[in-house]
Amino acid sequence: MKSSLHLILSLLVFSRLASTQMQSNPCSFTNFDVPNSGFTAVLGINDSGVLTGSFDDQNGNIHSFIFRMPAYSRDRLQVRSNAFTIIDFPGGFGTETGQINNRSWIVGEYFDGKTGAQKGFLLRNGKFTTIFIPGSVNTVANGINNQGVIVGTFDASTGEHGFARIGHKFVTFDFPGSSRTDARSINDAGEITGIYGDQNGGNHGFLFKDGHFTSIDFPGTSGVTAAIGINSAGIVVGNYFPSTGHGFLEKEGHFETADFPGGSQSTIPFAINASKTMVGSYVNSIGQNHGFIAHCRAPRR
Repeated sequence: MKSSLHLILSLLVFSRLASTQMQSNPCSFTNFDVPNSGFTAVLGINDSGVLTGSFDDQNGNIHSFIFRMPAYSRDRLQVRSNAFTIIDFPGGFGTETGQINNRSWIVGEYFDGKTGAQKGFLLRNGKFTTIFIPGSVNTVANGINNQGVIVGTFDASTGEHGFARIGHKFVTFDFPGSSRTDARSINDAGEITGIYGDQNGGNHGFLFKDGHFTSIDFPGTSGVTAAIGINSAGIVVGNYFPSTGHGFLEKEGHFETADFPGGSQSTIPFAINASKTMVGSYVNSIGQNHGFIAHCRAPRR
């Protein structure tokens, strides 16, 4: 099962050449790193601009963070160590956040320190709750909306499937005809984005809306698209990699490429809020991994 950091690493296999801007960039990007980390990925943002993400420490151990931006403008971001809160699931290791809602409820995943199983979690008002599909091998919680509905993915003997947790009830689902389904994000309208695998080994994004699934593929590509985040206006962000890794924004079938400037090798957006502030991870021209924050406009029609 791929967590967000595993997704980054797998996508980077296809992203070894320097990328080029295919059109005017719809986003203004700012680098974001946890101080003294070797790797930073910003994985969630709510409408108040509170960030969640993951990083590795100087010993290579993975942790997660919450960052409240005390000094933020369109042109300058001051990253202060005292603005970070570190998150580690008690008794677990490899804690990685997913997304955060406007109540500052956070979902994510960790590895159980006793069994080694990968499990999801909800962090609500300072209290952790484990999220685990009964009978599954692994469970990952990726997205949460303001009603507290959680989406994610789980591994079972029948393969990898998507789920939604509504209250304390789990609803499982699969993209029709897929080999695997990974639910990544949900907005307040109940629209879900994610990734599904086809029978030929390709990956496609999907949108579940009004009870129906729609496949998402960046125009001119096939089997290389991941739809990862969605905001309240229905703007989808994700990644595609025909030869190098590119970020994108999409709404109602209109796409635009959004890459971190300066010859980045790969750009992976993970979330976008109502103000169209997008967060994610990128690899620079010399192969270093960083997080980013970007102010974007909606895709042009």
